[in-house]
Amino acid sequence: VGSSTINIDNSSVRTIFAGGDDDVVDEATINVGGNSNVYKIITGGSTNSTVHKTTVNVSGGMVGDNGSNIAIGTNVGGGIPDNLNVNLSGGTIKGDILANAGQSAAVTITGDAPVIEGNILADAAESSLNLVNRSTFDGANFSGFDSLNVSGTTSITGGLNNGNVGNALTLGGSGETVADVSLSAGTLTVKDG
Repeated sequence: VGSSTINIDNSSVRTIFAGGDDDVVDEATINVGGNSNVYKIITGGSTNSTVHKTTVNVSGGMVGDNGSNIAIGTNVGGGIPDNLNVNLSGGTIKGDILANAGQSAAVTITGDAPVIEGNILADAAESSLNLVNRSTFDGANFSGFDSLNVSGTTSITGGLNNGNVGNALTLGGSGETVADVSLSAGTLTVKDG
């Protein structure tokens, strides 16, 4: 299939797939904005698909609010993308974000406008959660990431703990992170920004 771009603006759509049945997709870009209502975004394909890179950009509207509680994620039998980028700059995510990828997954939340009513869970060889100019973020809402990068000043409510640090988490970026740290297992590494 090569590459594809799907733009949803001021529309209602049930489910968006990055690839169709048996497709091989080099790059899929999904943009959601305006007053759109999207039931679910599938970052891999529908059935037996190969998607090399998926980028999801949400700048407005709502994604999720469905019975499975997954707003952005993969489909059973549909495979996972090799690389995934989820960029949230606005809108409401009503459900979980499953940042599953074969190689790398990155979730970037910019500013205080995005409302996230779910968890952000990573499962990839390399994964990063990036908070850009976001004043607060709930530490109970993320896990499975290798790195947490902060630009600006962010207060992590609930702190950094066994649940979100996991085996290892590297805290970096050019900003300032305010968080209580309570670990009985795992390794938290603070990297110079």
